[in-house]
Amino acid sequence: MKNLIKLSFIFIFSIALLTSNKAYSQRSFGSRIFVGGNLGLQFGNPTLIDISPLIGYRITEQVDAGVSLTYKYYSGSYKYSNTTQEFNTNIFGGGVFSRYNFTESLFAHAEVEYLNFNMEQINSGIIENRNIGVTSVFIGGGIKQSFATIMLLYNLNETMNSPYTNPIIRIGFTFGL
Repeated sequence: MKNLIKLSFIFIFSIALLTSNKAYSQRSFGSRIFVGGNLGLQFGNPTLIDISPLIGYRITEQVDAGVSLTYKYYSGSYKYSNTTQEFNTNIFGGGVFSRYNFTESLFAHAEVEYLNFNMEQINSGIIENRNIGVTSVFIGGGIKQSFATIMLLYNLNETMNSPYTNPIIRIGFTFGL
């Protein structure tokens, strides 16, 4: 797992270094910054509310890189033996990402995200409160139109504790400053 995370970071920053563009680098620092994020709502079982702002930097015309923060509220119920257990948790985290823009509207996306949350687990009939950390490595792509983005991502590290199931569809927005 640690090797996968290291390789992802190397991949993200190698793209940025290999695709430097002198003409583009003469643009002002402020004109290359963008902000945005994702908002998500799901109601039922489970209920999920997701707020994930991001800030990025256009390294070249083709390459963007940035960081994101994530907050998710997650609640639902599950059956254990003959009883139904209710649960809810607050999930906090963040990540780093890179995008390679093939065209003005089509891009590839790579991201590493770490999330942390508390969860009640039943162990031999005893309820235990555990702190859980989950690392996700996403690859995929998307399209952008005006300020809206739609991405189709695949989590290379999907686990039992991951709040995501593959494939992941993200709808978000970005604005240049």
